[in-house]
Amino acid sequence: MTFCNTGIGKKEGHWLCVQKLLEMCTSVKVKRLFLYMAESGRLPRLEEIGLGRINLGKGDRTVIKGGRLDPKYRITVPPREAG
Repeated sequence: MTFCNTGIGKKEGHWLCVQKLLEMCTSVKVKRLFLYMAESGRLPRLEEIGLGRINLGKGDRTVIKGGRLDPKYRITVPPREAG
């Protein structure tokens, strides 16, 4: 048995599964980190994720102590490398 059996094509089904997992996840930090990394890695079709349906909480979250605060996802991430 699969967790996300959408009954539609594989490519479309994967994004519905990602959407559902993000909606069900209880860790704000995990959801923000996933979205940050997906955006940083230019994950294709990321715009299909309905952010309005995902609870991203309020306030800042620390992922990396001494890191920089990403203004969009409000998490601390490693400082950008120069160059």
